[in-house]
Amino acid sequence: MVFLGEFYEHGRGVKLDKKKAARLFRMAADRGDADAQFNVGFLLYSEKKHEEAFRYYTLAANQGYTNGEFNLGICYKRGEGTEVDLVKARYWFERAAAKGHEDAIKALAAELEIDHLKEEIKKLESKISTHKTEIKRRDDTIGHAPV
Repeated sequence: MVFLGEFYEHGRGVKLDKKKAARLFRMAADRGDADAQFNVGFLLYSEKKHEEAFRYYTLAANQGYTNGEFNLGICYKRGEGTEVDLVKARYWFERAAAKGHEDAIKALAAELEIDHLKEEIKKLESKISTHKTEIKRRDDTIGHAPV
């Protein structure tokens, strides 16, 4: 059913019929097919039906479907169809990345870069605070009023 749905979705060998494709995907999804669950989620997401898409991505991801894992991570990261949960987003990105999903790997790399930058900002803020304290101490010692 999934393959037939893809034929209708893209008009390969049959007349293009997105509604028929969606029906075929749903039928297969209801029978537990992870590929179909992902496809239904993708169609719903493109229609801005994020809560429904989230449910289908979850079904696919829980079966280990890599694209479902990645898209579920996106939902958690952006708060689409669910609350923002960066811990869960990272978990799903890590699962997909472990299987070689390039976008998941990039998402994790970007997250690591952000974490690194946050650390550097904290270090700079600490240095600034220390510097301000030293300036105040010097001003107090030589009797200058703060600027």
